[in-house]
Amino acid sequence: MSSVRERRESISRDLDAFVSRLHDLKAIRWSLPTSNDGWDIRHLAAHVANTTASLNHQLRIIVQPGIAAAFKSGEPVTFESDPDAIIGSLTINRNALISTLAEFTNEHLTMETGDPSLPIVMSGEIALNFLTCEMGLHLYDLNAALGQGSAGLSGVTIEATANVFEITMIPLANANEIKPDAPLSFHFTGSLVDTWVTWTGKTWVTKNIEGIPSTRVQSDDTALVLFICGRIPANGNQLGVTGNRAALAQFKTWIPGP
Repeated sequence: MSSVRERRESISRDLDAFVSRLHDLKAIRWSLPTSNDGWDIRHLAAHVANTTASLNHQLRIIVQPGIAAAFKSGEPVTFESDPDAIIGSLTINRNALISTLAEFTNEHLTMETGDPSLPIVMSGEIALNFLTCEMGLHLYDLNAALGQGSAGLSGVTIEATANVFEITMIPLANANEIKPDAPLSFHFTGSLVDTWVTWTGKTWVTKNIEGIPSTRVQSDDTALVLFICGRIPANGNQLGVTGNRAALAQFKTWIPGP
């Protein structure tokens, strides 16, 4: 796993690039569609503004628990908020997050927030990985919407996103009412990504089970992450698929998020 310093730098770099691109956008371009189903750039920016605030709050609970609730955040925004309001909120939340990250050290990785409102036990490590994943992936989304998506994802973002997969993918899949008709499995393999996702007929698990038919998906790590996150289709030439490509096309139907 990447170091705390590497993840802090990745978050700061990607978030600053995201904010800078928004500042440069003409009003008409805020309605450009993104690879997030049903979202335009304004929806994406509002999501990043609010996510930055909520994840910063989780880190503040760990770094300075006594004053976390009082730490300044931008006003929450909606998908209908004015672009200037979104940029203003995001800028405040960006500044607050950078301040928190400057105080975050290795000793905070294993500390937990104890927040009962969350569906998972949030630790410093998990919050840091969520931030790294969110900022890197959504910068990619913005660049792609603006026709600048060729740079891909950094190794730091890919590692953090793989960690987020491990935590969220199976609970989301098992909570989803839509399930495959028969047992099957997918094996995603790249340089950093090596993940099994298997439907046993009763539950989803992250391991290979002998006797269950598998589909192997082999590619570079960026393409694997973008597919698992729903950014690229199963029928594109970016993925090397051995097995049931029709089943692979249903992957996001069965496994929503992240």
